[in-house]
Amino acid sequence: NAKPHVFDLIRPDLISFNSVLNAWVHSNESFAAHRAQEVFSLLKIQKDGILPDTISYNTLMNAWAKSRGDSKESLTRMMDVFEEMKASALENDNSDIEPTTVTYNTALSAIAKSGQSDAGTNAQAILEKMEKLSTEKNSHIS
Repeated sequence: NAKPHVFDLIRPDLISFNSVLNAWVHSNESFAAHRAQEVFSLLKIQKDGILPDTISYNTLMNAWAKSRGDSKESLTRMMDVFEEMKASALENDNSDIEPTTVTYNTALSAIAKSGQSDAGTNAQAILEKMEKLSTEKNSHIS
């Protein structure tokens, strides 16, 4: 019976992936959000049962919100991640990936900075959704 080598036991876990996502958020690279998206995609196909959690989704949303690229594309990509998160939480009945106040605030901040003519209307709609959810759940916002 051979013992497994120590390096056979070293595998990235959720914290590893979330740390790399966060590193891309704080990177000064112009392509950082795209790289964060690549890391997130790798996380989603892990065979060790590792799945993205709220922190993973929030961090990826933050990467797109802070992206230095085309602001319209970045906002669209960030909102796509937001919608994917909500759908995944419902589909998997998984509270580990439910949107939180941080999630909604990230979306609000990105919308506010987008400079789009309908930013106020879109932000108001999200705020109203937050208020509705907070009275429905009476706990954290999801």
